Amino acid sequence: MSEQPPLDLSKIKPPSKRPSKRPDRLTQAALDEQIRVAAVERAHLENASFAQDMLQRRSFAVRAFWFVCAWMVGVMLVVLIAGIFGEGVTISGVKIKFGLSEKVLITLLCTTTANVTGLLVIVMRYLFSPPKSLKPAKGNTKLRRKLGEGLD
Repeated sequence: MSEQPPLDLSKIKPPSKRPSKRPDRLTQAALDEQIRVAAVERAHLENASFAQDMLQRRSFAVRAFWFVCAWMVGVMLVVLIAGIFGEGVTISGVKIKFGLSEKVLITLLCTTTANVTGLLVIVMRYLFSPPKSLKPAKGNTKLRRKLGEGLD
């Protein structure tokens, strides 16, 4: 084994210029590509989300419509039965009486109509509200410029 001479640390000198905080061309190109790929992926996700929203809106709108229709038919049946059988009817020797007072009928009609109409309005406003924006945070202006979006 041969002995090595001791290292002379005085020969080590700091670099003459500081490293740049800006990325070199290759790094900048890679960053630009990542931003472009992220923007394309975001557009695909927004399109898929929009297509799913459209299918759900159609389905829920039909369901809400038929629910409201069924509810109103039920209320009308109660009113109709109360009108027909209010005084009592004898069928095959059996007297059937289904009477509701005028106040009960008015309350039934008003409250159920208001509740079902309110439910329909709430559901439709939720289903057909404008989409929320998916823009980057306001402070991230560099990313927004890269994505081609205007600044507020």
